[in-house]
Amino acid sequence: MKLGFQPVNLTAQFFGNAVHPVGGSPWTMRLQIALLYPKFTKKREKEMMERKLEQMKARNKSNRAQLSEIPVVGSDIRSYIQEHCA
Repeated sequence: MKLGFQPVNLTAQFFGNAVHPVGGSPWTMRLQIALLYPKFTKKREKEMMERKLEQMKARNKSNRAQLSEIPVVGSDIRSYIQEHCA
């Protein structure tokens, strides 16, 4: 399982205690969270870096496309408002 990019191992256990002390709980709960730090081979690390670079390039292209739609000059703003807001 992953929380964001961090691999984790989660364990939850519930026990019913058949014998328990007077005033003690008849059940027990245990929750364990272990953060995992795997070691990657050089090949796997390179693949992950290349995939991340491709994602960043795709995100950059979409951001540029959105910025190109924004009018910059005063006359462009007037024509943009007339076309889209009127």
